[in-house]
Amino acid sequence: MYNRRLKAKDPALKDLYKKLLNTLYGRFGLVYEQIDIISPEKELITDNTYISHDTTEFIDITANTCYNNIAITSAITSYARIFMYNTILNYNLHVIYIDTDGLFLKNPIPDIALTTSKEMGKFRLESINAEAHFIANKFYIYAPINSPIIYKFKGIPLQKPIFNIHDIITQHKKILNITLGHHYFTFSIRLNNNQTYSFQASRKRKLIPNYKTTPWIICIR
Repeated sequence: MYNRRLKAKDPALKDLYKKLLNTLYGRFGLVYEQIDIISPEKELITDNTYISHDTTEFIDITANTCYNNIAITSAITSYARIFMYNTILNYNLHVIYIDTDGLFLKNPIPDIALTTSKEMGKFRLESINAEAHFIANKFYIYAPINSPIIYKFKGIPLQKPIFNIHDIITQHKKILNITLGHHYFTFSIRLNNNQTYSFQASRKRKLIPNYKTTPWIICIR
């Protein structure tokens, strides 16, 4: 399928192959919900029995039908990390933020590390940003040059911009409240509509006095 996408000329077909590849990755790594059936006849289910009219039939209804494979998903993400870290080291990139399959950089990435129409598996330049604010993993704001501000807040339903990007700097003590744990920190963020959302994230940030911290501020001018 990778080769088919590489050879495809039609943009719609390329997008289809891309979505199929991404769907396979998501399916292999899917965590299935555990459902508990609450019923007076629960013992019949646990005994793998099925009653039909006056006949009791034994069927296997508790078999594992989860078609996932964490090993495949882990191999994909591990390969991505190895590729990204090698690129960072080889080109001496100044990394501001890193996620599963993307980077925010302070210095430009060389063209040789960017994907082209004839090859895949490299980086693609998404935007050049005038400003960016990183609060925690998957919790950041950035302002592409000549484009609207982009909010990436995992866990918060965003229907529209929730505060001005500069409020993070001028009002961070009012907007953010961070409590440090041993291996993690919890933080809450108060929005313009006075709603407060609380989160927990791994502790990867430098400690400063009073157990408070401010977002990383990166400005490109």
